[in-house]
Amino acid sequence: MSNEILENIGYYKTKIDNNLLKQLKEEASTAHLNNEKMISGLSGPGVPEHYYLKNNEIFREYIKKCANEYIINNFFILSGIKKNYKLGLTRPWINIQSKNQFIPNHNHNGLLSYVIWVTIPYDIDKERNEKLIGRNHASCFEFSYQNILGYNVQKLFKVSKDDEGTLMIFPARLTHCVYPFYTSDDKRISISGNIIIND
Repeated sequence: MSNEILENIGYYKTKIDNNLLKQLKEEASTAHLNNEKMISGLSGPGVPEHYYLKNNEIFREYIKKCANEYIINNFFILSGIKKNYKLGLTRPWINIQSKNQFIPNHNHNGLLSYVIWVTIPYDIDKERNEKLIGRNHASCFEFSYQNILGYNVQKLFKVSKDDEGTLMIFPARLTHCVYPFYTSDDKRISISGNIIIND
């Protein structure tokens, strides 16, 4: 008799280099003036504006290095990977989120996706004041998926100032969303993108 665990795919999380974080913060602070605006299937009222990140080879190589670490640990689970794979990145974008804005449930194209939390303007404890109705998800990032029994499962991340500079890599088809924040008039900034296999 034995109990066996079915394989599943997790996520990868690390802190990026402080110098790289500083570069990203500087570019993001003027993206609305200097960067090309991105229009996506999510663009519209209540959703943050997106701007393409300018070409940054150091950034691209760093993301590829982290993605390779993730793939090595999940190689036999991820589909569509050949042994001599080469990674590519689609154009990354900057999300500039204001108070009360949200990013609805969605997923991405490609093999993997990533998010880097660049600037978090609020205090997480003030945001998640559970005495206020509906505030237990405030400011959070969330994955949604089905388990092997067909139940919908959510994995909630309480994104706080401590998460500035955190990179998370996850399967591109994994549904995710970002809840609104309410207690700051400053911008919440993140950078996202997709990782693909180059044939």
